[in-house]
Amino acid sequence: MRRRSKASSKRARPQEAKTRKGRAAPTMRRRSSADQADEVEIEDRREAERAVRESEYKLRQIIDTVPGIVWATGPDGENTYANRRLLDYIGAQYEDFKNHGWQRFVHPDDLPETLKAFHHAIETGTSYEAVHRVRRSDGEFRWHRDRGEPLRDREGRIIQWYGLSIDVDEAKKAEDRLRRSEAYLAEAQRLSHSGVAAYNETAIVFGSEETYRIWGFDPPQGVPSREAVFQRIHPDDRDRLNAEVQRAVSEKRDYSAAYRIVLPDGTIKHLETIGRPAFSASGELVEIVTTQIDVTERKRAEQALMLGEAYLAETQKLTHTGSWAWDARSQKVLYCSEEMFRIFGLDPQEDLPTRKSFRQRVHPEDRNKVDESFARVVNERVDSFDEYRVVLPDGTVKHVYSSGHPILDANGELIEFVGTATDVTERKIAEEALRESEAKFRDYAETASDWLWETDPDYKFTLLTENAFGSDPAQRIGTVCWDHALDLETEPDKWRLVWATLDSHKPFRDFVYCTLGGSGAPMYVKASGKPVFDADGEFRGYRGTGTDVTAIIRAEASLRAAEAEARESEQRYQKAQLELAHANRVATMGQLTSSIAHEVSQPITAAVTYALAARRWLSAEPPNFHEVDDALSLIVREGNRAGDVIGRIRALIKKAPARKDVVEINDAILEVIALTHTEAANNSVSVRTLLAEGLPRVHGDRVQLQQVLLNLIINAIEAMHDIGEKERDLLISSRNEPDGVSVEVRDSGPGFAAADLDRVFAAFYTTKPGGLGLGLSICRSIIEAHNGKLWASPNVPRGAVFRFTVPAH
Repeated sequence: MRRRSKASSKRARPQEAKTRKGRAAPTMRRRSSADQADEVEIEDRREAERAVRESEYKLRQIIDTVPGIVWATGPDGENTYANRRLLDYIGAQYEDFKNHGWQRFVHPDDLPETLKAFHHAIETGTSYEAVHRVRRSDGEFRWHRDRGEPLRDREGRIIQWYGLSIDVDEAKKAEDRLRRSEAYLAEAQRLSHSGVAAYNETAIVFGSEETYRIWGFDPPQGVPSREAVFQRIHPDDRDRLNAEVQRAVSEKRDYSAAYRIVLPDGTIKHLETIGRPAFSASGELVEIVTTQIDVTERKRAEQALMLGEAYLAETQKLTHTGSWAWDARSQKVLYCSEEMFRIFGLDPQEDLPTRKSFRQRVHPEDRNKVDESFARVVNERVDSFDEYRVVLPDGTVKHVYSSGHPILDANGELIEFVGTATDVTERKIAEEALRESEAKFRDYAETASDWLWETDPDYKFTLLTENAFGSDPAQRIGTVCWDHALDLETEPDKWRLVWATLDSHKPFRDFVYCTLGGSGAPMYVKASGKPVFDADGEFRGYRGTGTDVTAIIRAEASLRAAEAEARESEQRYQKAQLELAHANRVATMGQLTSSIAHEVSQPITAAVTYALAARRWLSAEPPNFHEVDDALSLIVREGNRAGDVIGRIRALIKKAPARKDVVEINDAILEVIALTHTEAANNSVSVRTLLAEGLPRVHGDRVQLQQVLLNLIINAIEAMHDIGEKERDLLISSRNEPDGVSVEVRDSGPGFAAADLDRVFAAFYTTKPGGLGLGLSICRSIIEAHNGKLWASPNVPRGAVFRFTVPAH
């Protein structure tokens, strides 16, 4: 109320002055108008000053009661005011604050930036703002946001600065915690290669920094479109991933999926994602929040691990080395490699084996040694190395080299025992073979007839062992080998060649020459040598071995003579065989005399008949030359037919050396059947053929192969002589076989007894009265000479089958 009365008094004073002036006019006429005006102005100024002071007092009271820290400075930044809350906050008196400045209450780390901002505001007349820590009266520094604004007069000059400082410590710390939390989250996402994203049916609404990095998008370019993201999913995975998301949305459940993405540079990444759809109260899909984990490195590591395990398994397989691990506390096998199973003959499909399983495979004679060794290394906690034998279920014995290493904890207690087992069976076998070979070599060296020799650069002997040349070595030291040679003149080319080899300092091997032995008789020596050079590459002579090969040379000469005699015998044998085969063909053809005569007489008789007919056509009036021409053509045909029969007969009975031609086996069969046709008809034999088409040709003598066929057919016809005429059936067939071409002659005769099947091809064995028993023996010799095979077997239900095969050309 008092403030209102003063204001009213101030406003009423001019009117009051006028009233007083009006009433006092009679008594104040002595004062001038100017004096009166000055008095009024002075009074008004005093009244205004009182009003300003009262206003400032009220403002200070208001500022002191404001729940904030308020300060003021002059235009130059000098402190002019600090409200009570500021002084109470920092625990200082105004005079101390004003004289010593506010800077000492700001945290030293924040003061430089604060002063920089404050002086910049003073110099430029712009607003001032700073965030710094201020020391409270209890010594604690708390964060404040300090702001200042300039107060200007009507001309725009700064006359005062007013500022407000707000305690933002809790908010700043919360902001820092949030910022750190976000930084930690971003770092965690970066370290774990996992990002977060959210999207709805139309757009991507959020993506963390790691999500952008994983997908290869640039955050400054803005949130990518759903289409852009979709295009980076591997084409082979898009439909599957989309189907899984749609199922999760329709079923309102979380989902997880693994898929690949392809970056613009072609890089392929493997991702694992977990998604959770969010729905509104009405059940509408709001958005889907997902995490994406880049598992590319893990995938590569898994692939590398699998590859490494495969390499390890392959290495163990190649080196025949298995590995194992044993838990000392549980007394159980922790690990056993596949090669370990194989070495000990255990089944990898079953559970891990026990120590007992391994022990049972150890050879009975080695078990105690292995048990004692294992107990010692476990007790002493030292590495182990051992060799023992393993016996597999099938009786196979293996040699195993085993090593083990103890793993201890911090207290020195045994935790595990790991080791390897190597199958050294092959090495053991090789060592045994080597020892045996060394023993043999020692025996050989002790009993060998070889000797050692050395020469100087002039090829003169400088060293000869005691058994050299069967004479005293001293007799040849200082001489060259050709000084004692006996074949220099008889074999000069040989010696010129060896001299050229020696002069070119090249090695030579198995040079054989004739020399004079210790007994004075000629001996043959086989020498081998190689040049010797010193460290400077200078030729120092030859070093080698010599062997007495007299017995071998003489044996070879005897062998050559025997071989020559054998060749002559073989030639005589082949000649005799050819003679015998020829005789067999002639004899067989003799059996066919009547049939052959019939075969020849038929075309001759026909030709005569056609000739008589031709004469009749010529004597007709007028002569019928057309019919004559036809008759003459038939005469020519029958003549050729007779010629063919005679040609085939001549080919079979003529004596000629064996030939190797390319033979069409079916043509050869048909020619023989034509020769025996009449014989078969005379004996009421039904001849059938079953010849395969497209047979490969065979390489051999056509006449000899036809001789075999002729013998087999004639034998079959004769075998069926004593059975009913309606039952006489002969089947001749051919077919292709993996090992060549086969021909089969199958009859329906009485056949052979089982005991006779192996004897029918023996020489001089026969079932025919008056037979020589050479036909089938000759046939087998012919087929075997063609690298083929001829055999017999029973026919079903009766009869015999003769079959031979010859290689295809």
